[in-house]
Amino acid sequence: ALRSIKRCDLCIMMLDATVGIVEQDCRIARFIKEQGRGVIIAVNKWDLIEDKRDFLGWLKDEVDRKLGLVPGAPLVTVSALTKQRIFRLFDLIDRVFGEAQKRVGTSEFNDHLQRWLARTPPPIRGRRRPKIFFGTQAEVCPPTFILFTNDQRLFHFTYLRYIENQIRSDFGFKGVPIRIELRNRR
Repeated sequence: ALRSIKRCDLCIMMLDATVGIVEQDCRIARFIKEQGRGVIIAVNKWDLIEDKRDFLGWLKDEVDRKLGLVPGAPLVTVSALTKQRIFRLFDLIDRVFGEAQKRVGTSEFNDHLQRWLARTPPPIRGRRRPKIFFGTQAEVCPPTFILFTNDQRLFHFTYLRYIENQIRSDFGFKGVPIRIELRNRR
């Protein structure tokens, strides 16, 4: 599994509905996140679950709490035995891979960035105010954004999480991890 995750652009993480989330699933989820891969969560053996509505709500909470994968990663319930929703996976693969390949133009990104900074400026650290001058998307798979700053050491990880949440809110990137790199402007 680890070798396959290193080679792929998109992972389908299979969970067993009758067992729930086990420690091995958590390890694999951490590795998927570390490698920066897009992910779809497929819950197999759905035909064996009786109270589907309550179980699905509980399962979504467990996935968020235990796996800590990409926010908005699609979750689909399937049954390999009855082939229930198996073909829906292909639509999700196309959609998530499209999100991983998405590019945001530099001018459009900077327009949004200036609004985010005006709405919530970075907090002052010591006597210096951190500044972001501009940003650009450098890569796809996973989408990587570079922000040029006055001093990258002044930024707390919570502010970078705020920027990531704003990127997701305005541009999507569902099921795909976003990387943000800070660079000092020369």
